[in-house]
Amino acid sequence: MSDKVYCRRRFGQSVMLALGVIVGAVTVSGAQYEAQSSPELAFSAYVRVLRDRVKAPDLGLYSPATQEWMRARRVTDGQQRAELAEIEAVYATRAIRDNGSLAVVTFPGSTRVPPYFLRRSGAGWTIDLAATARIIGFDRNNQWYVRQKDNEFAFGF
Repeated sequence: MSDKVYCRRRFGQSVMLALGVIVGAVTVSGAQYEAQSSPELAFSAYVRVLRDRVKAPDLGLYSPATQEWMRARRVTDGQQRAELAEIEAVYATRAIRDNGSLAVVTFPGSTRVPPYFLRRSGAGWTIDLAATARIIGFDRNNQWYVRQKDNEFAFGF
């Protein structure tokens, strides 16, 4: 992990996350946020990211495209709290399909929790939120749909 320091504004104060040091927030170091040995462990690690409210864009758990995508967006505690609540409500129903290099986590019967896409890299399994954002859309009722039908993760549906 690099020696970058992450800052975010909260209630007008700077909250700084330094490598391995907790200053008003959670630390972003450690194997818990790195690529994992299986799609199941990688998705569980992502749930931990949401639970711990980690905002760092360069986690080893994220694919390179996701790291770039995360640097360009602002993530709030409220967004993470809402996403976590939606996932936890259907977590027990999750199904994971993989083809050796790609994996799809789905929640059969859920129209609100979208599928999550994962990639296997040399370091292990990473989550690809950039692909999810590109392939999955939401309608006016906040129900997900596949907007790009011909995609590399289609085997998972």
